[in-house]
Amino acid sequence: MKISLRKANALQLEINAYISKQQVSHILEVNEFETNIEESINKLSSEFMNDYNNKLKLFDVICEIRNKIGQANAESGINGLLTELASITNKIKISTVSIDKRSSYSLENVKKRFEKLIETSKAGGYSHAFIVEVLDAEDNDSLKKNITKLKKSKQKIQDSLLELNIRTEINLSGESVEILQEHDLI
Repeated sequence: MKISLRKANALQLEINAYISKQQVSHILEVNEFETNIEESINKLSSEFMNDYNNKLKLFDVICEIRNKIGQANAESGINGLLTELASITNKIKISTVSIDKRSSYSLENVKKRFEKLIETSKAGGYSHAFIVEVLDAEDNDSLKKNITKLKKSKQKIQDSLLELNIRTEINLSGESVEILQEHDLI
């Protein structure tokens, strides 16, 4: 059975949710009204082991799906795109942090403030230091333009990934298909 990578990912999540919901206790509460303790123990033990074995089979199906997704990702170029996407995301993050949110000072204004600081200090007055953003308006504009360019590249990659995830398919084994059908997962 062929399914898209997108469907395969959703199926993994569905299988995990199904496994989490299935809880058969391995503890039997016995009281004085129990008529056949051995039968009750054997029945619960059998139910538990059946549930346990079904979960193991479903984990094998998940393993097969993940394995095939990994192979398909490598063959289709998805891995490379994901690496590129991570790089662009980090570049956007570092560029965004670098942009000064305050208005940038012109070099002329910084020099005037510095001269005033020196004059105040020479006159015996109390001098106050001041903070200067080293990126000027031109640098900030350049960073903003670069962020815009990076965001466009990021969107193109995300669009390509979506298309590849829909178009690329994996083939589930017959055994996996049977197990999934037994549990009404496909």
